[in-house]
Amino acid sequence: MNDIIKQAMIDGNTVNLAYTVRAMMDVNRVLKQENGDNLELVNVVFGDDLTTLDSFAKVVEILNYSAELLRVSRGCKPDALVNADKVLDSTSPSELLELKKACMSAILAGLGREEQSNEIDLGLAELEKKKNRQKLK
Repeated sequence: MNDIIKQAMIDGNTVNLAYTVRAMMDVNRVLKQENGDNLELVNVVFGDDLTTLDSFAKVVEILNYSAELLRVSRGCKPDALVNADKVLDSTSPSELLELKKACMSAILAGLGREEQSNEIDLGLAELEKKKNRQKLK
C-alpha cells in the first residue's frame, strides 16, 4: 500500500503533505464559500485565478499540518510547518506545478486510490475544457 504522505518543494525546502480525515474536514471548510457555494477541489488545486490560488495555499497549509501530525503519531520528529502566506510568498513559479501535482497525489493517496499517471492529466484536461468554454462565451 502506498504511504499517504507525499513530498513537495517550497522555496527549495521539502514539505510533507497528507490527506487525512482531519485534513478532509478542514479542506471542506476552505471550499465552502461565503455565498453558500462550494468550490471544487480539483479546480482549487489546478486553478490559476486569484481566488483558487488563495484557496490552494490554504489547502497546502492544511495538508502539511496533517502530514506533520501523522508523522508525529508514527514517532517521527516534526518538520517545520508552512502556512498559506509562505506558500504564496515563497513558492517559485517553477515549483508551483510540482506542488500542485504533489497536492493531488496526497489527496488521491488519502482517498486510498493508487495514483494513475493520467489522473492528474485528466484533471488538467477538464480544467482546460472549462477555460476554453468560458473564453468562447
